[in-house]
Amino acid sequence: MQDSDALEDYRKLIQAVIDYSVTNYIKLQHPLNRKRKPQHEDFLLTLDVFYDPNYTFEHFVDSDTEENMTTQDMLDFMLGGAKASMTKTHAHIVNESIDYWWDKNFHDIKVPEVFTIAGKVWRTVNSPNNSFIDKDNLRIYMPVKKRGADRLFFKLTFQILLEELEIELSPEDFQKFHKFFYLLLKVNGAFNK
Repeated sequence: MQDSDALEDYRKLIQAVIDYSVTNYIKLQHPLNRKRKPQHEDFLLTLDVFYDPNYTFEHFVDSDTEENMTTQDMLDFMLGGAKASMTKTHAHIVNESIDYWWDKNFHDIKVPEVFTIAGKVWRTVNSPNNSFIDKDNLRIYMPVKKRGADRLFFKLTFQILLEELEIELSPEDFQKFHKFFYLLLKVNGAFNK
Protein backbone atom coordinates (compact mmCIF):
# COMPACT_ATOMS: atom_id res chain seq x y z
CA MET A 1 0.00 0.00 0.00
CA GLN A 2 1.27 3.44 -0.85
CA ASP A 3 1.75 6.18 1.71
CA SER A 4 -0.94 8.34 0.11
CA ASP A 5 -3.45 5.46 0.41
CA ALA A 6 -2.50 4.92 4.05
CA LEU A 7 -2.87 8.64 4.80
CA GLU A 8 -6.26 8.71 3.09
CA ASP A 9 -7.41 5.69 5.12
CA TYR A 10 -6.15 7.36 8.30
CA ARG A 11 -8.02 10.55 7.40
CA LYS A 12 -11.21 8.52 6.82
CA LEU A 13 -10.85 6.85 10.22
CA ILE A 14 -10.39 10.22 11.89
CA GLN A 15 -13.41 11.59 10.00
CA ALA A 16 -15.49 8.62 11.19
CA VAL A 17 -14.47 9.20 14.82
CA ILE A 18 -15.28 12.92 14.60
CA ASP A 19 -18.62 12.23 12.87
CA TYR A 20 -19.51 9.63 15.52
CA SER A 21 -18.61 12.11 18.27
CA VAL A 22 -20.77 14.85 16.71
CA THR A 23 -23.68 12.41 16.43
CA ASN A 24 -23.27 11.41 20.09
CA TYR A 25 -23.02 15.04 21.15
CA ILE A 26 -26.34 15.76 19.44
CA LYS A 27 -28.44 12.67 20.01
CA LEU A 28 -27.32 11.84 23.54
CA GLN A 29 -28.25 15.29 24.83
CA HIS A 30 -31.74 14.02 25.62
CA PRO A 31 -31.86 11.96 28.83
CA LEU A 32 -34.10 9.32 27.24
CA ASN A 33 -31.33 8.60 24.75
CA ARG A 34 -28.87 7.84 27.52
CA LYS A 35 -30.90 5.68 29.87
CA ARG A 36 -28.20 3.04 30.12
CA LYS A 37 -24.92 3.72 31.86
CA PRO A 38 -22.75 3.14 28.72
CA GLN A 39 -24.79 5.74 26.81
CA HIS A 40 -24.36 8.24 29.62
CA GLU A 41 -20.62 7.53 29.73
CA ASP A 42 -20.41 7.96 25.93
CA PHE A 43 -22.09 11.34 26.26
CA LEU A 44 -19.67 12.51 28.95
CA LEU A 45 -16.75 11.25 26.86
CA THR A 46 -18.06 13.17 23.85
CA LEU A 47 -18.15 16.35 25.92
CA ASP A 48 -14.48 15.77 26.75
CA VAL A 49 -13.67 15.13 23.08
CA PHE A 50 -14.91 18.59 22.12
CA TYR A 51 -14.43 20.69 25.23
CA ASP A 52 -11.37 19.35 27.05
CA PRO A 53 -8.31 20.65 25.16
CA ASN A 54 -6.13 18.06 26.93
CA TYR A 55 -8.21 15.07 25.87
CA THR A 56 -6.22 12.68 23.68
CA PHE A 57 -7.15 9.63 21.62
CA GLU A 58 -5.26 6.51 22.61
CA HIS A 59 -5.06 4.98 19.14
CA PHE A 60 -4.45 8.08 17.03
CA VAL A 61 -0.83 9.19 17.08
CA ASP A 62 0.73 12.19 15.39
CA SER A 63 3.40 10.82 13.05
CA ASP A 64 5.68 13.84 13.60
CA THR A 65 5.58 14.06 17.40
CA GLU A 66 4.70 10.42 18.20
CA GLU A 67 2.19 11.74 20.76
CA ASN A 68 -1.47 10.84 21.07
CA MET A 69 -3.63 13.24 19.09
CA THR A 70 -6.03 15.74 20.62
CA THR A 71 -9.28 16.65 18.90
CA GLN A 72 -7.55 19.79 17.64
CA ASP A 73 -4.74 17.64 16.17
CA MET A 74 -7.24 15.37 14.46
CA LEU A 75 -9.13 18.29 12.93
CA ASP A 76 -5.85 19.85 11.79
CA PHE A 77 -4.88 16.54 10.17
CA MET A 78 -8.20 16.36 8.33
CA LEU A 79 -7.61 19.90 7.05
CA GLY A 80 -4.26 18.91 5.62
CA GLY A 81 -2.24 20.69 8.31
CA ALA A 82 -4.27 23.92 8.39
CA LYS A 83 -5.15 25.06 11.91
CA ALA A 84 -8.74 24.21 12.83
CA SER A 85 -10.68 26.62 15.02
CA MET A 86 -12.17 24.93 18.07
CA THR A 87 -14.40 27.98 18.56
CA LYS A 88 -15.85 27.43 15.08
CA THR A 89 -16.04 23.68 15.75
CA HIS A 90 -18.05 24.34 18.92
CA ALA A 91 -20.34 26.76 17.06
CA HIS A 92 -20.84 24.15 14.32
CA ILE A 93 -21.81 21.30 16.66
CA VAL A 94 -24.11 23.59 18.66
CA ASN A 95 -25.87 24.74 15.46
CA GLU A 96 -26.16 21.14 14.26
CA SER A 97 -27.71 20.23 17.60
CA ILE A 98 -30.21 23.10 17.47
CA ASP A 99 -31.20 22.19 13.91
CA TYR A 100 -31.56 18.50 14.79
CA TRP A 101 -33.76 19.02 17.83
CA TRP A 102 -35.83 21.81 16.27
CA ASP A 103 -36.50 20.16 12.91
CA LYS A 104 -36.51 16.43 13.28
CA ASN A 105 -36.33 13.08 14.97
CA PHE A 106 -38.26 13.41 18.18
CA HIS A 107 -41.80 12.91 19.41
CA ASP A 108 -43.65 15.96 20.62
CA ILE A 109 -43.99 16.75 24.31
CA LYS A 110 -47.47 15.96 25.63
CA VAL A 111 -49.54 19.12 26.07
CA PRO A 112 -50.97 19.20 29.61
CA GLU A 113 -54.70 19.68 30.24
CA VAL A 114 -54.02 21.79 33.33
CA PHE A 115 -50.94 23.85 34.16
CA THR A 116 -49.94 26.63 36.52
CA ILE A 117 -48.27 29.95 35.71
CA ALA A 118 -47.51 32.41 38.52
CA GLY A 119 -49.99 30.76 40.88
CA LYS A 120 -52.83 30.81 38.33
CA VAL A 121 -54.23 27.47 37.15
CA TRP A 122 -54.86 27.42 33.40
CA ARG A 123 -56.63 24.87 31.20
CA THR A 124 -55.82 23.78 27.69
CA VAL A 125 -58.89 23.40 25.46
CA ASN A 126 -58.71 21.56 22.16
CA SER A 127 -59.65 23.91 19.33
CA PRO A 128 -58.73 22.22 16.03
CA ASN A 129 -58.99 25.30 13.81
CA ASN A 130 -57.57 28.19 15.82
CA SER A 131 -55.50 29.19 18.81
CA PHE A 132 -55.81 32.03 21.29
CA ILE A 133 -55.41 32.92 24.94
CA ASP A 134 -58.49 33.64 27.05
CA LYS A 135 -57.00 35.59 29.98
CA ASP A 136 -60.36 36.15 31.69
CA ASN A 137 -61.15 32.44 32.00
CA LEU A 138 -57.53 31.22 32.19
CA ARG A 139 -57.81 29.07 29.06
CA ILE A 140 -55.58 28.38 26.09
CA TYR A 141 -57.47 27.30 22.99
CA MET A 142 -55.36 25.43 20.48
CA PRO A 143 -55.26 22.32 18.26
CA VAL A 144 -53.94 19.94 20.93
CA LYS A 145 -53.72 16.88 18.69
CA LYS A 146 -51.87 18.43 15.74
CA ARG A 147 -48.20 17.76 15.12
CA GLY A 148 -46.22 20.60 16.66
CA ALA A 149 -48.88 21.28 19.29
CA ASP A 150 -46.18 21.34 21.96
CA ARG A 151 -44.40 24.21 20.20
CA LEU A 152 -47.61 26.18 20.01
CA PHE A 153 -48.38 25.40 23.64
CA PHE A 154 -45.00 26.66 24.82
CA LYS A 155 -45.26 29.69 22.56
CA LEU A 156 -48.60 30.63 24.13
CA THR A 157 -47.39 29.94 27.68
CA PHE A 158 -44.29 32.01 27.02
CA GLN A 159 -46.55 34.83 25.85
CA ILE A 160 -48.54 34.52 29.10
CA LEU A 161 -45.33 34.57 31.15
CA LEU A 162 -44.13 37.74 29.46
CA GLU A 163 -47.49 39.43 30.02
CA GLU A 164 -47.48 38.39 33.69
CA LEU A 165 -44.03 39.92 34.08
CA GLU A 166 -44.89 42.94 31.92
CA ILE A 167 -41.94 42.25 29.64
CA GLU A 168 -42.08 43.29 26.01
CA LEU A 169 -39.98 41.70 23.29
CA SER A 170 -39.71 42.49 19.62
CA PRO A 171 -41.28 39.80 17.39
CA GLU A 172 -37.76 38.62 16.39
CA ASP A 173 -36.58 38.40 20.01
CA PHE A 174 -39.82 36.63 20.98
CA GLN A 175 -39.26 34.01 18.24
CA LYS A 176 -35.62 33.44 19.22
CA PHE A 177 -36.43 33.20 22.93
CA HIS A 178 -39.40 30.91 22.29
CA LYS A 179 -37.25 28.58 20.18
CA PHE A 180 -34.53 28.30 22.82
CA PHE A 181 -37.05 28.04 25.68
CA TYR A 182 -38.80 25.22 23.82
CA LEU A 183 -35.52 23.43 23.08
CA LEU A 184 -34.47 23.76 26.73
CA LEU A 185 -37.59 21.89 27.76
CA LYS A 186 -37.56 19.39 24.88
CA VAL A 187 -33.93 18.36 24.90
CA ASN A 188 -33.74 18.06 28.68
CA GLY A 189 -36.89 15.94 28.87
CA ALA A 190 -38.69 18.47 31.08
CA PHE A 191 -41.99 16.61 31.03
CA ASN A 192 -40.75 13.01 30.93
CA LYS A 193 -41.90 10.74 33.70
